[in-house]
Parts: sequence; C-alpha cells; structure tokens
Amino acid sequence: PYILPQYNATNGGKVYINLGNISEDILKDGKRFYENGLPTPSAPSPIDATNWGSVPRNPIQVTNAFSNVPADRVFQDVGFDGLSDTAEIVKRQLYLDELAANFGTGSAAYQAAISDPSSDNYRHYRDGAFTANDGLLERYKNINSPQGNSPINDGGEFSTAATLYPDAEDLNRDNTLNETEEYFQYKIDIKRSDDPQMQIGSNYIVDRKEVPVSLADGTTRMETWYQFRIPVGSYYGKVGTIPDFKSIRFIRMFMTEFEDSTTLRFATLQLTRNIWRKFQSKVDSTGLYTAASTAPLNVGAVNIEENDKRFPLPYRTPREIQRVQTLSNNGVNLLQNEQAMQLQFCELVQNDAKAVFQT
Repeated sequence: PYILPQYNATNGGKVYINLGNISEDILKDGKRFYENGLPTPSAPSPIDATNWGSVPRNPIQVTNAFSNVPADRVFQDVGFDGLSDTAEIVKRQLYLDELAANFGTGSAAYQAAISDPSSDNYRHYRDGAFTANDGLLERYKNINSPQGNSPINDGGEFSTAATLYPDAEDLNRDNTLNETEEYFQYKIDIKRSDDPQMQIGSNYIVDRKEVPVSLADGTTRMETWYQFRIPVGSYYGKVGTIPDFKSIRFIRMFMTEFEDSTTLRFATLQLTRNIWRKFQSKVDSTGLYTAASTAPLNVGAVNIEENDKRFPLPYRTPREIQRVQTLSNNGVNLLQNEQAMQLQFCELVQNDAKAVFQT
C-alpha cells in the first residue's frame, strides 16, 4: 500500500466485507427498479416519481431484455435513477445552484456536474476520447456506471457494451426486491507497509511478497503484495438476525476512513472451502467429548505458487511429490499448484493435544 511517497504520511483506512443477506434496494425508496420498465415512444408505461428519479409502477419484470426497437434504447438505458442527463438537470437543480454559488459556473466541478448531475454515465475503456496519456485508472473510472452501459452495436470493430441486459435492483435475478440487511462483517486495516498491522501474523496477513516491478519510464522499484486469509468464523461484528453460515447469498465490500482517493489491486479474490475442521473437544480415549483447552490452533494451507518466498520459512515442494501437468487453453503445458495443510498452534501444555478432521 501507498507506493507513492506523497501518501506515506496518511493514516490509511479500512476495508469492510459483508457476508450474508444484502439489500438489493440500491436507491433506498422501497421500490424495485428495472430499466426495461421505463416508458418509450413505442411502448408507454406508467412510472412513479421518487426522491431519486423515476421508477416503473409495475414491480414485476416480465422479461430481462430491452425493447426490440433500437430507438427505444436511449429512453431505457439511463441508470438506476431512471433519468436522462437532461432530466437529471431538472431533478438536481438545487444541487447545481449550490455548486454554482460556491465555485462558479465556469469551474471544473460545475461543468462536470452539469454534464452528468447523477455522475452515472458509462464510458468504455476504449472510448475514442481517451488519449495515449490516459492511464488505466482514468480509462476504467466509469466502467461500472449504469447509464449508457448497454449501447447498440454500431458495427465497430469491437463491442463497447458492458452488459446486454437492463440494470435492475435484483442482484440474484429472482424477480423480487430483497431489502433485508443481515450479515457477518469483517474488517481489514490498510496501512503503510512498515506499520505493525501490516506484518505477517497481524490483520489476517499470512504472507507478504516483495517483487521488483518494471515501470513505464524504464525504472524498477520494489512493491509488496500481501496475502490475507480471513476465517469466516472470525467476524468483526454481526448485523441483523442472521443465525449462521447456512444461507449466504451476497458479498459486499466497501472502503472507508481514507484521506484521499485510493485504489486497491487484487491479484485474486476467492471464497475458499476448507475441508479440514478443528476438533472442538478434548483429544482423549474417553469418548465423553469434554471441552478442549483454550490453546489457539489455526488451520490453513500453503502452496508453492504463493508461498515460495515466505519468511522465515519458505514453502518447498517435497522431494517425493511431482506436480501434475495440465494443458491450458492456449496449448501451453502448466504445472498444477501443489499445496499442503498448515497447522499453527502455541501455548500447548504437556499432555494436551489438538486435532483436525476431514469433512
């Protein structure tokens, strides 16, 4: 984190992960929005006005597709507020007037707001307006915006659409609006690399790897990658009445408390099932299943691709193990990742024992 020197003095921030049932009501109005329910010149339909914009009066989305009339697309592909840029100006006039009073109508902030008051316009990373000086962050800044993200193919060399389906407040496409908020919450602190919380053994960090990176200007610098592994049972807090992990439908991530715009890079983001479980009772031959000691035991995994430079004990493939070859899509022979179970325990007193079992 904070590979640029000007951010070294910042206090960092936090990343939260919610695991459970998340409300699909993105714009909190209690109404289910779907783009193809908006009226068009060829297919008028009733709508209701909300504090955010417009929403179809009928909450049932019969089909998950736009109108077959190409000219109707501009009336439906307008984002979750149901408003075009022109309608957004009318709806957000008080906001625009406040910007004009504080910064002036010629300011960059006002000009950006007047062109897209809801700040929801989609822009493909290959848009012709980009120049060679625009980097990845600029090109992908608006790739997830909903308004205009389903343009009709104009016969170009490649499609610029992010999706072919209408945006809707229905993440799992079950044709209902789930407004329940009940989930397990996990917290990760993001600090400078020299901070005690960014060391192995703290903050769910199980490994870190420093690698040389070649930059566009021809120079090379060292960057640090971290491997976080969060046990689902080690949640920071629980919201709502969710009882257990048997019905997990959504994952939500958000960042907060950062002092400036921050971009996180994920090499992989995985939800992994561990078939090895901790034996929660005392290991003996009585068969009484008495409570185990409080000595901590962590069950994990190490592998040759991610932990070959682990400090102080790098992982090595055992000499009697041969990695299996697999054929990739491009015809290149690759070696499958070889891994082993890892057990970490401490404060184990004499004659005490810990165990794991396979499910």
